[in-house]
Amino acid sequence: MFLYRATVKRMNIRIRKKTYDLLAEVMLSFRPPPDLSVSDWATAYRHIPPPAAEPGRWRNERMPHLVEIMNAMGDLRTPKVVGMLASQSGKSEACINVIGWHIHLNPTSMLMIQPTDGGGKNFSKERIAPAIRETPVLKERVSSPKTRDGNNTIELKHFPGGFLAVVGANAPAGLASRPIQIVIADEVDRYEASAGTEGDPMSLAEKRTTTYWNRKIIMVSTPGNEGTSKIASAYEESTMERWRLPCPKCGELQAPEWSGLIYKDLPQPVYKCSKCGRKSEEHEWKSQRGQWVAEHPERIIRGFHTTALISFFVTWEDLVRDWKNAQEQSAKGNNEPLKVFINTRLAEVWMEPGEQVEEDEIARRKEPYVYRSDSGAVLPCDVPDGVMILTAGVDIQENRAEIEVVGWGREWESWGIEYSIIYGDPDTSAFWKRIDEYLLKTWEYGDGASIGITTACVDSGHRASDVYKFTKPRESRRIYSSKGQGGEGVPMISRATQNTRNRALLFILGVNEIKGKILSGLKIHTAGPGYCHFPLSPDLDDEYKRGYTGEYFKGLVSERRIIKFRKGFRRYEWEKKSGIRNEPLDCRVYARAALGILNPNFDALEKLRDKRRRIPAGHDTARPVETKSAQANVRKRGRSSKGVSL
Repeated sequence: MFLYRATVKRMNIRIRKKTYDLLAEVMLSFRPPPDLSVSDWATAYRHIPPPAAEPGRWRNERMPHLVEIMNAMGDLRTPKVVGMLASQSGKSEACINVIGWHIHLNPTSMLMIQPTDGGGKNFSKERIAPAIRETPVLKERVSSPKTRDGNNTIELKHFPGGFLAVVGANAPAGLASRPIQIVIADEVDRYEASAGTEGDPMSLAEKRTTTYWNRKIIMVSTPGNEGTSKIASAYEESTMERWRLPCPKCGELQAPEWSGLIYKDLPQPVYKCSKCGRKSEEHEWKSQRGQWVAEHPERIIRGFHTTALISFFVTWEDLVRDWKNAQEQSAKGNNEPLKVFINTRLAEVWMEPGEQVEEDEIARRKEPYVYRSDSGAVLPCDVPDGVMILTAGVDIQENRAEIEVVGWGREWESWGIEYSIIYGDPDTSAFWKRIDEYLLKTWEYGDGASIGITTACVDSGHRASDVYKFTKPRESRRIYSSKGQGGEGVPMISRATQNTRNRALLFILGVNEIKGKILSGLKIHTAGPGYCHFPLSPDLDDEYKRGYTGEYFKGLVSERRIIKFRKGFRRYEWEKKSGIRNEPLDCRVYARAALGILNPNFDALEKLRDKRRRIPAGHDTARPVETKSAQANVRKRGRSSKGVSL
């Protein structure tokens, strides 16, 4: 009996303890959350996972300009926050901190938008998931991805009181489902102009917040082109705040500008004060306590703009080196590095210096393709040594096919090899047989080695059924159906889909983007990255055989880029010149897209070329030496937005 009573007593004690623990847990759940701003929360709780440059506890002093931006993102009295920020300025980390703050202290429904669906999945796996895993207060609120309850997937993460959805701006289904209180749009200037056929991605996302009186829109991005930049337009409607630092000498507050950086004939760059004119070194400026100063403090939309000059992760010496390289390329006519510097380092919009190239200017750059043998002889050739791979673009019309074969070297340097027109009736098998035979042709280097077409894009804008029927059995030869899509923001090459007729692969091409790249290349005046070469032959018959006549060059520059206003928004559009056929431009677009689909490994191709050149003396070269299949020189990958299965 005594033993029984002792056992019951111990059981009662355990039951009372469990009851007390349960009551304590219930009472704690009613305790208000800590009154912390986003920046204070990040300091108290956020852990940065490796392989970040500085893993470990978050430190506001490493990115002091983010403190006010993060606090504005968490202030629900501010309906919209715009960050036009340079790369390496921590804009994505600020967004992750806001997400963590909401998960921990203010749970609600959140939507994060990345430029593409694939980019959204990568951001979720590589940035959000590690942040949750390394931050204890987040890890205990978001279930492990290993569980099978579906509460933690790549696209959707549930937590008590809310969820986080991560989608791509090109996925209309992800932008038009459930109501959302917080929308976080990252790199908005990289979004497509339309999410499928649904319209502007930002407009779709903002409509999902209409049921919330305390909704919040967060937009962050480096800017794009002048006239079409979404982030620049949003910033102009905001408080327009800039990060200002006091001069180490006189204390005058000023926003660092690239024009104030002095670096010529100096071992280290220095910055000249706009007021006192005295120069101070980088560490002197960056050790100063900065502040945000608004140009329009009366506006309710908060907008922030700063450059990489204030970043602790990019030195002025690095920036000067990037600037000099961009200037050198620009002097040769290649403005792409300069555009990247202006957009990503200075966080300013890019203004195109010119939008049209004349055909006479391009035709004058024709050059003889020659081969210089070991003996010093200079011989004409079909394919110059700089060419490592051939692609083709095929444009189908009602009574003909026009085809351009283009040779490619490193950094998009190109050589026109041959432009041909095949006349015939697309309703006949003989017509398609002639196209097939042409795509099997080979061309010779000066040393006798031959090279064939590795990848081809056939436009399905006309005679789509016939094109699909033609390309489907030839996909093993990397001959693909393609279709151009206009509009600002459409990616150069979208993920391959299979049409409903015979399951042929179909690539959607962002023709505006590709035409812009071609236009930039035609503006380059010096051989090198991005430059476009065209063949010149003393033999008139041979020149017409190659196809690079005056009519070709008229067609190549048959369109010009202009700015038009549609529904109040400025957009770049391509306008065709009247009376001029644009098939040469279309063929060049498809040939460039074919290279993008292939995404070749130029290091491997260069090694193969060098190996071919080192043929031992006395080796039998009477028979042309066929190059190895490009399949061995291309990075293997599955069918995805980055390429196709090879």
